[in-house]
Parts: sequence; structure tokens; C-alpha cells
Amino acid sequence: MTWFGRRLQRRVFVALVAMSFAWALAIAIVARATFVADGHLPARIAETVRVVGAELPPDDPSAIGPALDDVAERLEVRASLWAPDGSLLARSGGHLPPPALGSDDEATFRGPSGPGLAVRLDDGRVLAVAPRGDQHIRPRFARFLFVIGAMAGLAGLGSWLVSRRVTRRLESLGRAVDGLGGGDLTARVAVDGDDEVADLARSFNAAAGRIEGLVGGQRRMIAAASHELRSPLARLRLALELIGGQDASKHALIDGASRDIEELDALVGDLLLASRLEVRPIERSPVDLLALAVEEATRVGATVTGGPATVQGDAKALRHLLRNLLENARRHGAPPITVSLATTDGRTRITVADHGAGVAKADQERIWEAFWRPPGSREGQGGGVGLGLALVRQVARLHGGDASYDVGPPSAFVVEIEG
Repeated sequence: MTWFGRRLQRRVFVALVAMSFAWALAIAIVARATFVADGHLPARIAETVRVVGAELPPDDPSAIGPALDDVAERLEVRASLWAPDGSLLARSGGHLPPPALGSDDEATFRGPSGPGLAVRLDDGRVLAVAPRGDQHIRPRFARFLFVIGAMAGLAGLGSWLVSRRVTRRLESLGRAVDGLGGGDLTARVAVDGDDEVADLARSFNAAAGRIEGLVGGQRRMIAAASHELRSPLARLRLALELIGGQDASKHALIDGASRDIEELDALVGDLLLASRLEVRPIERSPVDLLALAVEEATRVGATVTGGPATVQGDAKALRHLLRNLLENARRHGAPPITVSLATTDGRTRITVADHGAGVAKADQERIWEAFWRPPGSREGQGGGVGLGLALVRQVARLHGGDASYDVGPPSAFVVEIEG
């Protein structure tokens, strides 16, 4: 790569300097062609003026005027004819100042609408011509404006092409960043060129690759750890059942241990779901929320009210959401537990209510934090909320909604999702 094409800052700088130079040069050329070139007009038409002037009648004053008008019309100029003694013989198109030729046969002068020319004819008379105001300045000024406008358009086009090349690659990079932020760990951006934007694209691709590797490793570790945890949990559950069958006096301890195992098994399931939701977009399909609610409510003896509600979402995640809310109501609330569904303006509202003591005002936001435990509670006393409510809010937000707590009465957890 050359010095010009190696870095974006230099490239933009050189391009703008080149366009500025071209712009200034064009203005200078056009201005000279429009307003200065007329200074050379007499040298170009002197012989023409002399030849045409020779046609003017020399002795008939009554014929000089019409003949001069004809000359002025053919040359598209103002014209005045002066006698050898300096007296004015005739004029056409307006007044011109008396020429001062001296011993020269021709001379230029400043006329009302631009530079003029005075030529001494063979008979000693002097014919002076100068451009007309309406046929000289205006057309040339219009051409000047046209050329300036054209150059402005070309400069604008050049600037647009330079800026578009930069912004197009930045837009591509922005889309890749949005994709990565949305959970697409395979998002990458094409590396085009060898400048700052290309360096940024390479850095993004390298970072995205590292993130994909780290998250993939985390997912594999969680999946392996969850599998390894569930295997001994299953063996412990079986052992407790066998021990309980042999000695009835140990039933209380065995029941407590079984509940702990169930809670640990549920926590493993929550960890697996949380890991899946964080690294992979949800799989949307039609989900009958009413049917899901009835199935999950049956497990805890809750009642369901409301009409059919079908949403586009992840059935597994929505089932987990309902199960966590109902389990939370069963563990920390009091019956009766109710589930109500309502759909309004394309949004479905799920309300799980119970008649327990509710949540203290100071803790109503903290209950959504993972593994938060109320002050004074201890493990094994049902005080821990684990990942349950944190997952509820995560699932709700992934479905375009949110989760909140309503103090009631009765106290309730409210989830809204897009239909």
C-alpha cells in the first residue's frame, strides 16, 4: 500500500486537500474566462472592426447613422464614429467616451459594460466599439454561475464518495456489534482496506472469536458439570429411598435430604436454562399459554382463570417461567394460589397471586437478583430464591416484556410479554 492508501486519516486529508485545490483552481479559471478574458477582446477583433468600419459612408452624414447601426448590430456591440478632428459623427447603442489614440492606430478603453476598442480607419475617422451590457455581462455571469455550480456538485460527489466508503464499513461493523450483543456469537465483519476502520474490524473479529471461545467453553463446562451433578443426585435419591425402606425412624431426615436433593436438581435445571438464554436467541413458535398454565398449576394445586392466549415464544422457557412463579408462591406464599391470563393490544399479562405475607417494600426489587436471600434467613429454611425469579424476569424480557411485583392484596407477580 502507498502512503496515501495506508491510513484513513491521511486518505481523507489528502482527498479534501485535493478537492479544495481543484475547487480554487476552477474558480480562478472560470473567473478569468468570464471577467478577464474580455481584456483581450480588442486584439481579437481589431481587424474585423477596421474592415467593417471601412464600409461606413465617408461623406453622407444622413447615411452614417443607419450604417453604424448595421455595424453595431452585426458585431453585437455599442459603436461610435468620430471625425479626424475628434467630433462625434454618429453613435449606436449608447454613449462611449471619446477615444484617446494619440499616434496609435488602435487603443483599448474602459466602456460602460466592459473593455472597448478604438480603431483608426484609413480615412482618419475613429470607430469605437464596446460590449453591450445585456449581451456581455449577463451571459458570461450566468455561465460563471453554472460552472461554479457544476464544480460544487463535483466536489460534493467526491466528498460523498470518500465519506460513503468510510461510513459503509462502519455501518457493517455496527451491524456485527449489534449481532454480537444480541447473542449471535458467530457475528463477524469483513476486513476491507488497510486503515483505522480495517484495524477496528480485525480487532472486533479477534475479540468476537475470543468471546465465542470463552462462552462456548463456559457452556460446555456448565453442561458437563450439570450432568456430573445430576448423576450423583440420582444415586443419592435412590440410596435414600432404600434406606427409608429399611428404617422408618429415619424418615424425617430422609425427607429433608430428599427435598434438598430436589432443590439442588431444580437449581441445576435453572443454571442450564440461564446459560442457554444468555448465549443463544430464543426459539420462537406458537405457544398456548393457557394450556401451559393449567399443566403447571395442577402440580401445586392452583386455579387458572382467563381465556385462550397464544404467543410466539420459547415454549420451554415459558414453561419454566410459569413453574418458577408457582413454586415460589407454594414455598413462600399461602393458598389459594391463582393464575390469571389476559391479552390486550397484542400483549399477554400473566398474574400469579397468593395470600401470603408478601414481600417487604425494601426487598421488592432485590428479589429479582440471582441467589439473593432475605436478611436473617438461613439455608434450608426456604428463604433462598436461587435463580427462580431472576430467570422469570430474564425470560419475560427476552419475550419483549418484563416482570414486576404487585403488593396487592393479594400480593402477586405480574409478567407481561408480547403476543
